Amino acid sequence: MTNARVSSQTSIQLILTTLLLLLSSACAQQQYPNTVARTSMNQVIRLEYGTVLEAQNVDVQSSAAGGAILGGLLGLASGRGHSGESKIIRGAAGAVIGGAVEKSLTSGSKGVAYTIRKMNGMIIKVVTEKINLLVNDCISIETTNRTTYLTRVETSYCKQ
Repeated sequence: MTNARVSSQTSIQLILTTLLLLLSSACAQQQYPNTVARTSMNQVIRLEYGTVLEAQNVDVQSSAAGGAILGGLLGLASGRGHSGESKIIRGAAGAVIGGAVEKSLTSGSKGVAYTIRKMNGMIIKVVTEKINLLVNDCISIETTNRTTYLTRVETSYCKQ
């Protein structure tokens, strides 16, 4: 088998592995009751309560640029040992493929922008995946340094 054929097979394997990793990481980001993300370990979680004032459906913008950057870097790396022109072509192709994969995974995503009055009177807005909260629902607002989770709770938590 020639070096070009081995290199081509290696590049294809690298691209397929990357696509599988992207797909599996997208599936792994689902939240389940009584489950916390590893990034939430050993962090303070601020717990507050509030009432939903408004729930507005929103479209979530695709993050295709991140996929394009990753794909471009992988494409460039797959050209190691090849000419500069080959590296440029591989990098460009990787960027197009990475952007397309990321866009297909994230485009058309829907979310909900919840306007919430916290118990202290402050009004906040939280955009999250659709979790079917209704106007006037009493909710807990769990916040870490980067993430906020909303959960419906008993109305007694929202009485002063």
